[in-house]
Amino acid sequence: MKQTSIFLVVFLGLVYFMLVTVFCYQLGKTNSFGDALAGVWNSTKALLPVIIITGVAVFGDCRAKRKNIH
Repeated sequence: MKQTSIFLVVFLGLVYFMLVTVFCYQLGKTNSFGDALAGVWNSTKALLPVIIITGVAVFGDCRAKRKNIH
């Protein structure tokens, strides 16, 4: 469980950093808060498959460890 937690924290930290970077870039480029949020939303939509696959992998790993299946 410890490895899964570390992986999840690192992954979520990288996703958060990427979204903040996209927001700041879009805000600087367009000077519009709405356009910056639209850029973040487009980035989030592009990352949804990765987030879902990671969630399924983490859930499966936790479930297997709970049942002691290796």
